Amino acid sequence: MVDSCDLDVPREEILSSGVISGILAGLISGLMLAFQAVYHELSPLYPFQLIARGVFRKHVLGIQAPWVFSGILIHLILSAGLGVLFSKLITCRIPGDKNQTPGDRAFVSGALFGSAIWLVSMFGFLPALNPAFHAYQSQYPGAWFCFHLLFGSVLMITPGIRAWIFKVHSKKSLHYGEAQKTQERKRAA
Repeated sequence: MVDSCDLDVPREEILSSGVISGILAGLISGLMLAFQAVYHELSPLYPFQLIARGVFRKHVLGIQAPWVFSGILIHLILSAGLGVLFSKLITCRIPGDKNQTPGDRAFVSGALFGSAIWLVSMFGFLPALNPAFHAYQSQYPGAWFCFHLLFGSVLMITPGIRAWIFKVHSKKSLHYGEAQKTQERKRAA
């Protein structure tokens, strides 16, 4: 059985572009988390301490460097994983649409993906896994929705990153000339 995803996209390109775009999206949304905390007269590190509390539970006492670093690391690992998932999803074809490119899918899907993350985290796993962070997030649902929308919007760069990675890899390849000729033949067809 063949799935509806492009089989010609190498796995390493999906992983690389997903990790890079996910980390970029995580950094930007993490920065927004910090700004939002400062706006509400909290430490900019407070959200990351709450993220760490979800994993380490009651061991996290106050805003201390190891807990904050752990929270940032957890946030970026989750962001990278979501970036890889998004990168894989945009290689899939929508039934009946033969002309759609990954860039088209990313443009529309990024915002929808971010909205879905917000929905699943806000009403799905976050209340059970990290009640303290959920309580903090529930105070500002509109802002959190916008942060996740921003996260998904940043993921829209995934096809561009994939193209850049392919270009870099093809230039490093011993068969660069052959790869370039193959691309030209595909464009001509």
